[in-house]
Amino acid sequence: MKTRPRFRALLLLPALVIGAGVAAWLISGAEEPPRHAQAASARAVGVIEVQQFSVRPRARGFGIVRPSETWQAIAKVRGSIVYRHPQLASGNNIPAGTRVLEIDPTEYKLATAEAKADLAATQAELRQLDAEIENTEKLAAIERDRLSFAEREVERIRSLARSGTSSPARLDEQERATLQQRRAVQELDNQLRLAPSRRSRLEAEAERIQARLGRAERDLADTLITTPFDLRIGEVKVERHQFVSTGQILFTADGIAAAEIRAQIPLDAMHRVVGSVREIAAKRNVNALSHVDFSKIDATAWLTAGVDVVWEARLARVEAGLDPRTRTVQAVLVVDEPYQKLQSPEQIALLKDMYVEVELVGQPGPPHFAVPDSVVRDGMVPIAGGGNRLQLRPVEVAFRQNGVAIIGSGLEPGDIVVIDDLVPAIEGMALAPRRDLESAGRLAASLAGAQP
Repeated sequence: MKTRPRFRALLLLPALVIGAGVAAWLISGAEEPPRHAQAASARAVGVIEVQQFSVRPRARGFGIVRPSETWQAIAKVRGSIVYRHPQLASGNNIPAGTRVLEIDPTEYKLATAEAKADLAATQAELRQLDAEIENTEKLAAIERDRLSFAEREVERIRSLARSGTSSPARLDEQERATLQQRRAVQELDNQLRLAPSRRSRLEAEAERIQARLGRAERDLADTLITTPFDLRIGEVKVERHQFVSTGQILFTADGIAAAEIRAQIPLDAMHRVVGSVREIAAKRNVNALSHVDFSKIDATAWLTAGVDVVWEARLARVEAGLDPRTRTVQAVLVVDEPYQKLQSPEQIALLKDMYVEVELVGQPGPPHFAVPDSVVRDGMVPIAGGGNRLQLRPVEVAFRQNGVAIIGSGLEPGDIVVIDDLVPAIEGMALAPRRDLESAGRLAASLAGAQP
């Protein structure tokens, strides 16, 4: 006979109850595990004490070197090159006033001589006219006296004719003689009245010839090509005995007295530098830069290629508007005597088309707290507070430069700033701070702005 399934489950129930009771008795009689209090471990971090610095605002940018003065020698007259300076070659320096080229002057010497001869002839005609006028005036005075005598004689004969003493024929003859004398006086007067117009024509002719002479002398002078200032020769496009036309470029050259660097500076950095030397005007001025003393801004330039060469510069001007591509300010720096360093074998000259980095340094402003830029995270600065516990202090960054954050507000004198990277940074975590003098030194050096 088979046992039913429900009856088999009832047979196992006593065994299960007995097992549960034994387990409960064993657990209740066991001892509790020992409990040990674990001390919180402090995180070792480097710290510096914040200090206030009177920061000189700095702005850096990049630019290309261009000569302050450039010159193209262009032929103003045509002719063959009859002289070329031996040093007229690309890369050579030539002082001001040096005769470097000469165009054949023969044609222009002949034109000058011809104009001088024509001018001398015209001036001789003017002197002749003066003599003629003087002679005519004297002759006219004599003829007027003769006319007066003839007129008196006519009156005398007319009186005699009325009294019957003189015949009418004699009166007629004397009247004809008087008319001829009046005509002679009139002709001389006409000559004197025409003399001013003759003089004006001769004087105009003399001025025209004088202009032609001046043009000929100018063309003759233009046959000599001399350097207007100390320059460095660029591309030379002519040779001796070559025929050149008017307007042809002979060679190009750059001035060596100064070089310009048109550097692109970030707008905010340039604003701080300029603002440190701007004088506050009593009235609104249309030209905002009229109260900026650029001489108070220190400027330097150096190569970006890693060569340890630094040139002292000066800020000459700030161009109007922003660069349309980079939206940066275009500051023009001037380096005087850019080839001076070429005299030393260890140095190089500031050559045309060099790509350089520049720095502008303004005047010191009011003291501010400064911390390494890397410690400012999301507007918070980690502070080793009381009991060496971490505090996350909200701060306002005025500006950043050279890897340093200049704090406008949020820090107090004596605050200890954690400079190590804390991951995770938990408010109130225990710290084991140690003074990092090396980091403090780097911070001061960054504010001093030592050149790379």
